[in-house]
Amino acid sequence: TECLETFRAAKAAGIRTVLDLPSPEHDFVEDLLRVERERFPELQSPARKRLDALQPERTARRHTEFELADLVCANSTFTRDTWISAGLDGSKIVTLPLGAPAPDVRGADGGTQGIGPLRLIWAGTFSVRKGAHYLLEAWQSWRPLHARLDVYGTVSLPSALTRNLPAGITFHGPVPRSHVLTAFGPADALIFPTLCDGFGLVVNEALSRGVPVITTRRAGAADLIEHGRNGLIIPAASSESLFAALDWCATHRDSLRAMRVSALQSAMRWQWADYRQALREALLVPSGT
Repeated sequence: TECLETFRAAKAAGIRTVLDLPSPEHDFVEDLLRVERERFPELQSPARKRLDALQPERTARRHTEFELADLVCANSTFTRDTWISAGLDGSKIVTLPLGAPAPDVRGADGGTQGIGPLRLIWAGTFSVRKGAHYLLEAWQSWRPLHARLDVYGTVSLPSALTRNLPAGITFHGPVPRSHVLTAFGPADALIFPTLCDGFGLVVNEALSRGVPVITTRRAGAADLIEHGRNGLIIPAASSESLFAALDWCATHRDSLRAMRVSALQSAMRWQWADYRQALREALLVPSGT
C-alpha cells in the first residue's frame, strides 16, 4: 500500500518513479504453488486460505505499481519474463542480476577431490517452494552408498515428508551466513532445485567458493549458470531429473571437480561493485530512451 501511494504522489508531483522487482509476478507464483498445495493439503492453513482470497486484490495493486513506474529493475530474466507474460510493459524493465561475494580462490582446490563420499550441500529453507520434496523423492530412489547431503536452513516441509528420511542426509538447522560460506569448502556441488525464485543469492555464494550449482530455470540466478561448465540446469518439479543429475555427479566426479574454476570465474565476472555500477547507469538513463 505504501509503495502504491508513494508512486501516486510522485506522479502528481512530476517525480520519476523506479520499482524494484525481487520476485516473479504474483499470480505466476501463486498459481504454481497452488499445484503443490493441492498435492499436500496440510499446507492449506487458515492464513493461506485468507491470502488466497486476497490474491486478486494483491495482484491488481502490484500491477498498478508496475504501471506507475517509469523504470523497473528486475533481478533476473526469469523474473522479467513472468511480468511480461502477465501483459506488463517489458520496455521499461532493465535486468540487473545480483552480485556475488568476493571470491575465495582456494575454492578451486576445494570439495572432496574425488576422495571419500560425494558431498552435496543445501543452503536455505528446506521447503516445498524450494523443491525439497522432489529432492527427497530423488534421493529415496537413488539410495547412494557413497554420497551425503548436508542441509543448512529451516525445515518447513509437511510432516508426512520428513518421516522415514533416506540415509545420507544431515540437517544442521539455521546457521549464520559465515558458517554456510565455510561449509561450501568441502562441498562438491550445491543443490538448489527451486520451483520459483526471483534470484537465489545462495547460487552466487556457492560460485564464489568454487562450488558448481545444480539448479532449475525457475531460479533467476540460473542466468549465471552455463550448463556443463559451472553447474547443471534441470527442469523444475522433477524428481527424475534430480535423480539423473545426482547420479551424473556421482559418476563424473572428475568432470564435476573441473567445474570449480569456471564457478569461481563466474563469481569474479559479476561482483556487487558491477551490480552497483549497472544500477547507477540504469538510473541515469531517462525512461523510454
